[in-house]
Formats: sequence, C-alpha cells, structure tokens
Amino acid sequence: MPDSTGLGLARRTIEAGMEILARGDYWGYNTHCVEAKSDARDAGQVFRYLRGPMHGRLLDLTYTDAAALYNSPPPTWVAAALMEWQPQL
Repeated sequence: MPDSTGLGLARRTIEAGMEILARGDYWGYNTHCVEAKSDARDAGQVFRYLRGPMHGRLLDLTYTDAAALYNSPPPTWVAAALMEWQPQL
C-alpha cells in the first residue's frame, strides 16, 4: 500500500509537470511525462494549447489500484489527482 513518502513524491512530480505545462514548454512537459510515466502526456499538451496560458494547483491527491485498467498484476498503484486550472491574467 502506498505511504506518505510515495504520495509526497507523486505530489512533487505532478506539481513539477503542472509548472512546466503552465509555461507552455511542450517538449519539456513531454519529457517530464515520459520520465514520470504519466499518461497525461498528450491530453495535458492539448489542454494547454486549447486553453492558452494558465496556472494550476493540486487540490487533492490519493492513490488507486489501476491493475484492471492497465491489465497488470494487482496491486498497480497510481496517483489520482484533483487539479484546478485558471486562466493567466
């Protein structure tokens, strides 16, 4: 079962990706997602492109067993994040 250390790492990694995406650094975000094994690589970049400049914050973070989703042996823990994005003024 994930612990506070793992969730802390997940939080820092997600927040780092959000900062890169907020800057509009698409290649940097792509690289970040590959290194972090994030499945938000394509959706995040499209979202940023369509919405334009914005800033985000992580509202909540938990974990879930995604074994069935990834057809992997249980448990396959993944971070589940609730984010808020606001237009940059």
